[in-house]
Amino acid sequence: MSPQAKKRWQRFKALKRGYYSFIAICALITLSLFAELIASNRPLIISYAGQVYLPSYGDIIPGTEFNLGYDWETDYKELKQVFKDFPEKGNWLIMPIIPYSPLENHFIDEEYPPYAPNIEQALFRNRYGWTRYPFSNHLWISHCHLFLFILTGYVLRCRRRHWSPNGIPRWHL
Repeated sequence: MSPQAKKRWQRFKALKRGYYSFIAICALITLSLFAELIASNRPLIISYAGQVYLPSYGDIIPGTEFNLGYDWETDYKELKQVFKDFPEKGNWLIMPIIPYSPLENHFIDEEYPPYAPNIEQALFRNRYGWTRYPFSNHLWISHCHLFLFILTGYVLRCRRRHWSPNGIPRWHL
């Protein structure tokens, strides 16, 4: 690296807020590379009849591969239930932390969409503690992160004494 580039890098590192923001953005971009391991409706790994499948990183696996009786993509939640009902066969699968796809539909049995607004559906939690509509979970989580980032910035700003005790910013004095 040239001396001028080293000097610029040192000057950038001296601006702590910018440097930590750069580190945070790099960490979030790295985390997004593994998004399918965090939230997806496809399992991370399946062991069926002595074979191992990795459906998150490949083509679709039809239901006939697992003796489910249909040629379209396997419903992995149904497959998980089948594996749970017959544990003696030794088949298993590992789902991501959030087992929903952003494009996944939620249909209520014996009702046709669109559904009337209902407070019970909005507050209903499934066995994982998530609401029925996966998008609302992601929206709620992103709002919490935004609030935490704003709160952290406010605390750091007050701690660095940019504000005087009487509430007037120092740059106006």
